[in-house]
Amino acid sequence: MLRILLASALCFTILVVLWQFDSITGAEEFGSAEYSVLPAQDPREDGLPPLYEQYHEYERHLPQHDLSLPAPEGRSARFIYNANHAYGCGWGNALQEMVMNAHLAYATKRAFVFYNYTWDRHEDPYSDFNGKVIPSRVPISTMLSGPIVGGSFPPELAPYVPRAVSSEYFHEVCPERTVIRTEDIKSSLTTGDGATILQTWIDKINSIEDRCIEIYYDSAQIFDFWLFGSTDTHSLWPIVSQSPILTQFNFSPLILSAYRANRHHFITIEDPTLISYLPSIGEYLPVPAQPDLPQISGSAPPLSTPIPGLMVLHLRRGDFEGHCHHLARYSSRYNGYNSFPHFPDHFDPSVLGMSGQDWDEDKAYNNLYKEHCYPDINQIVKRVGEIRQSVEESRKPEQSTDDSWFSHLFAWFRGSDERQHRLQRIYVMTNGRNEWLDELKAALAEDGWDMNGIATSRDLALTWEQKYVSQVLDMYVAARAEVFVGNGFSSLSSNIVMLRMANNVDPQKTRFWFTVLAVESSADDTCAAIVDSNRRILSNVVIKNFDELEQWGGIHPAVAVLAHQRNMPTAIKRVLEEAKMKVNDVDGIAFTRGPGIPGCLGVGTNSAKALAAALGKPLVGVHHMQAHALTALLTSTPEETPTFPFLTLLVSGGHTLILLARSRTSFQILATTPDESIGRTIDKVSRMLELKWDGIGPGAALERYCVSSEESVLPADFRPFNRPLHGKLAFSYSSMHSHVERFFHARGGADNVSENERLAIAREFQEAAFRQLTDKLKLAFDWCERKNVRVKHLVVSGGVASNILLRQRDLTVLRLRECLEQVDSKEPIVSVFPPPSLCTDNAVMIAWASMDRFLAGDYDDLAIAPRSKWSLEEISSIEDTTSAFTESNMPTYTGSCYCGGIQYKITLESPDKARTSICHCNNCKKFFGNPFGTTTKVPKAALEVTSGTTKEHISINGSTQLHREFCGTCGSGILEYGQEAAPEWRYVMYGTLDDRGQEELAPQGEFFGKYRNPWMPEIPGLFHKEEIKD
Repeated sequence: MLRILLASALCFTILVVLWQFDSITGAEEFGSAEYSVLPAQDPREDGLPPLYEQYHEYERHLPQHDLSLPAPEGRSARFIYNANHAYGCGWGNALQEMVMNAHLAYATKRAFVFYNYTWDRHEDPYSDFNGKVIPSRVPISTMLSGPIVGGSFPPELAPYVPRAVSSEYFHEVCPERTVIRTEDIKSSLTTGDGATILQTWIDKINSIEDRCIEIYYDSAQIFDFWLFGSTDTHSLWPIVSQSPILTQFNFSPLILSAYRANRHHFITIEDPTLISYLPSIGEYLPVPAQPDLPQISGSAPPLSTPIPGLMVLHLRRGDFEGHCHHLARYSSRYNGYNSFPHFPDHFDPSVLGMSGQDWDEDKAYNNLYKEHCYPDINQIVKRVGEIRQSVEESRKPEQSTDDSWFSHLFAWFRGSDERQHRLQRIYVMTNGRNEWLDELKAALAEDGWDMNGIATSRDLALTWEQKYVSQVLDMYVAARAEVFVGNGFSSLSSNIVMLRMANNVDPQKTRFWFTVLAVESSADDTCAAIVDSNRRILSNVVIKNFDELEQWGGIHPAVAVLAHQRNMPTAIKRVLEEAKMKVNDVDGIAFTRGPGIPGCLGVGTNSAKALAAALGKPLVGVHHMQAHALTALLTSTPEETPTFPFLTLLVSGGHTLILLARSRTSFQILATTPDESIGRTIDKVSRMLELKWDGIGPGAALERYCVSSEESVLPADFRPFNRPLHGKLAFSYSSMHSHVERFFHARGGADNVSENERLAIAREFQEAAFRQLTDKLKLAFDWCERKNVRVKHLVVSGGVASNILLRQRDLTVLRLRECLEQVDSKEPIVSVFPPPSLCTDNAVMIAWASMDRFLAGDYDDLAIAPRSKWSLEEISSIEDTTSAFTESNMPTYTGSCYCGGIQYKITLESPDKARTSICHCNNCKKFFGNPFGTTTKVPKAALEVTSGTTKEHISINGSTQLHREFCGTCGSGILEYGQEAAPEWRYVMYGTLDDRGQEELAPQGEFFGKYRNPWMPEIPGLFHKEEIKD
């Protein structure tokens, strides 16, 4: 019973949900056709409840129950059946779990096996509930319609996802099945976060080849009441809100017919001239395969059509008072979807100033919980009056100064009469006694409500079959009411809130979507955008500074900062105008915290902090690379949306990375560049070729130049480009522009290179630059295979990706796809490209990356500072339980001095965490006694001296204090580090590594090439830098 009480937790809270609608009020929209429901059954002579045999029969004969159908149905269909579904609990608890179970099936492209709403899963058809006889099992088709009960998916999804089937059909076609116990997975989870739980189960289900999966009937629910009762559900909303399980959710004809018969309790005026076209319910429930069974059809208003002037209250009475004391005892909070931070009303037990052993249940109940959980009539009337006044004030139109005949006509047409701005009816969802409800009605009437406009659940006229599913009718009415005052601890209220959010037609004004205004200024573009939690891009502004960039030959930090300061107010003003919003309408402010150019980041950071402080809005700082990686989750079609884990190839002016995205907050860098990015190298070569930017930037100018139809011949004295760091999971581009620069220098300048030769060099350079991308991608996929990381998607983003997509000949995209086809993977790898405008820097991606944190109430302090250097691996908010690395399989390298007195080991997450380089500076020549020095850079924490004690020599090399450690016996150098590197890095003498280290940690580049001895050639296959920084 305790479990049922916890799962059913209901209390009275003020969750006000407003519908924005045209002021042509009072019209109830119904099509002309009567409902064609299954024939009503006469009540049984013995007075027992209905068993809904006709509805069970209807579900047995769904058209998808046919093995001859083509894929993804018929014999190709794959199923998942949650035999462990909740039972013996309220409808709200059962539904919230059913929605998530159905979404899990959809996300794994399996048929959801729907099941009855079950009070008792044993054979007895009837159960006892508080002394009353109720049906033990009720078919879902009596209450709902849509994909959750076998309805069709939208046309764009139908070829990929099979329709839901009945549990009877599942048992018929799946005599043998894989049975999973949830405890095996749940015990491995280290977080209660909803999105993480969902993704973990998606990965588990996708790893099973069997067509038929059953969750063991006696194991714990995958999505349990602990999840739904907490804010851990918030991270699910951006995912579930876009699921067809919700977007196609509707109610059954039995429920809609009950609404039609009782609609006089909910609406004020009926005007047949205002009836509009409405969808057929036949779109949501399928036609049965057996011709002699009745078809369930009809027409009804969609959930997005509000019932104007109606306020719905959810009031629990009866034995609920005892449950409210139970809630006070454990300092309980609101149910998950009732506790979004952007709702106007919140519940915080900490306001009582008690905790731990000081917690007083009686004091908590009397001072806080009673009013929200079990309010008396005076408290209800007072709060309803406050809400009514607030709502009606917000609905009054602004006074116009226009006195023309047109304004008067418009005011008449819009219904400017004061009555058009009043809430006129109240409907009370309740199990209260009639006597108490009569007292409530009288008190509301005394407070100004029309007694004829007040109705309760007790006033409904219901058929024998409708009576036992009447709570679903209440749910339908509340979902469409203009104002809903819910029970914050109630799962039924939580489901109503879920439906209202999923069907809100005007998020800017109804205030139920969470809307984020974001700014981005990490480099040269000044960006602002407004995005809501329903994945809608309401506005997007990017102000380019190409003229100034071309004048300065690239990004000049001081010039870029001034441009941001000049453009940021304009960008913010424009996004608000495009979204048709006032600045106060946004719910949260997001900004790029880093990485990026320090001064540029400061402009965006300070702008966001000023807005948040002035408006009293929450603030979230976002990692720039995380935002790029997650953009595809916003822009992709359902069948192409990447599933974790996936790889991201990020190629831009500031970054060249291959990331492994394990979740929205957990990333691992598989490959980066020790010198410069592909975008920066492309820009440099574009300037060497003296290409005109024409307002599109140097990289795009080079792309455009290369697609010329003119044939070109590579100069005979131009050596082909090497493949830098060949076979290594690391990029290197600086040697490529150096290669072009040396050629131009050898020719005596650009004037001595013909136009045809320039075109040939540009094409050769572009081919080599992008060939390096595909080379490293192959290595990254090989790494994933070795580490048993199943990757099915590659996301390509960044400014360079934008240029690729804009090319007339999509050669690079084709090359990437050819690369993916060569990957040794069990499943084909799908490449995903966000739209070109969202590949470059933009604020849309910043807003979207911030959304999970806003919905979870995880905000930043106004004192937050930008971070110009910020590793993406630092943002992980939870322990990465799927990491491929453990102490037992992390590669370890050993080394020693000449005499063996000093021995050490290096333990790395992967060989890519080390970098060996050759240095031609004069200091290294002196110390190593050679024409060059070779060191291996490793994290300080990775190095351990296992035997002996080194001696240290400290010197000043002209720019910093340099520490060198050596063996006091034989004199062998062991390591060195400068003052700035001391906290994080050590440079081990490469020659002291044992054989494995020298083989796997081979040199990757050369520094201070301008000091290379003239007799010594440039080493091919490495990156080359004339100094430490080009």
